Amino acid sequence: IETRGSARPCGQLGHPIEPQVTVRLAVSGGPTSLTFWTVVLSAVVVAPIAEELMFRGYLAGALHRHGHGIACLVSSALFGLLHGLDIALPLGLLGAFFYWLRVRFDGLAAPMIAHACHNGVTILLAVATPDTFGV
Repeated sequence: IETRGSARPCGQLGHPIEPQVTVRLAVSGGPTSLTFWTVVLSAVVVAPIAEELMFRGYLAGALHRHGHGIACLVSSALFGLLHGLDIALPLGLLGAFFYWLRVRFDGLAAPMIAHACHNGVTILLAVATPDTFGV
């Protein structure tokens, strides 16, 4: 799920950023639809678990022998790029925060929870204020 803080300035500079498919689906279905709840389940439960296992678990773990800096940089950059080139930088920074949580709390539970909270709040804000998200 994208971070929309960079969307408005990019749009004003002539490079509009389209909302991610998950955000569009959540907004279009509305909170009473099966589509909405499927998106919520995938974005708030499945994606945080799968992405944290992949990026902060497997990938960062494999790169840890090269030091925290390399592990954080590579796993965060790939995490950002997975979500799309337009939003790679803000989500890469978010990935770096998730990496810090992994190291600080010595495990994946904290980044999974933070990731789930981020995605949940993003969906909530997108449904509550769709114009802000360009939906």
